[in-house]
Parts: sequence; structure tokens; C-alpha cells
Amino acid sequence: MQKKYIGTGNYFEPNVQGKVVTMGNIQIDCAQRQSRETVIVDLCEDGQGNLVEGAVKGRAYIASLVIPAQIVTERPQVEGGESVLDDQDNQLYEQAIAPLDMTTVSITLWPYISTTNNSQEG
Repeated sequence: MQKKYIGTGNYFEPNVQGKVVTMGNIQIDCAQRQSRETVIVDLCEDGQGNLVEGAVKGRAYIASLVIPAQIVTERPQVEGGESVLDDQDNQLYEQAIAPLDMTTVSITLWPYISTTNNSQEG
């Protein structure tokens, strides 16, 4: 996963296990969230030191996670080693979605002044 730090200070650091990103009390399964369009997940502080998903006016931005759109390709349909043809002998195709490559996921982190130990120096 690509990381970008805005400014200097303390940051909530993401923990990445496979395709799941955890920050504080929030877990984001990037593979589940991925769709045909780019997905952006904003994390903010709720005013009581907790992280919440979604941008909230007047609240501190903590992170913005960007999950790229699915990569969809077409491949010829094959059954039993033979090409599958329509009734006019044209090759039929099926769509295949490539698995999420976590190196294409990016996160932007903003400094956070915290009274808890959830943050780490960036």
C-alpha cells in the first residue's frame, strides 16, 4: 500500500493484514469494497478521539484511503477444452475481474493531535 503524509506530526498509522486495513476501531476490507469505480474512504475524528468513517464538517481529517477500480478483462469461454460458440459459430467471451493488488491502494494521512496512544510519529 502506498502512503502519503501531509504535513508533520503524529499520524494514526494503518495496520495492513492481507487486503484489510485497520485504523483505530475501523476495519476496511479493500477487496470487498473494490468496485467498477474508484472507491474513496474518508476517516475523521469524531471529537471524542474515536475514528469514524466519512467526512464530517468541522472534524479533523485523519486519512483518505483510495481503492482503485476493478480491472476487468474478457477471455474466451472454454468448456472441456473446447471453445464455446453461439448459434452463429462466434466465440463467446466472459468477463474476469483481476484480484485486488494492494500495491495499487493508497492512503493519505494527516497529522493528528491525540491524547491517546493510538498515533505514531510519521
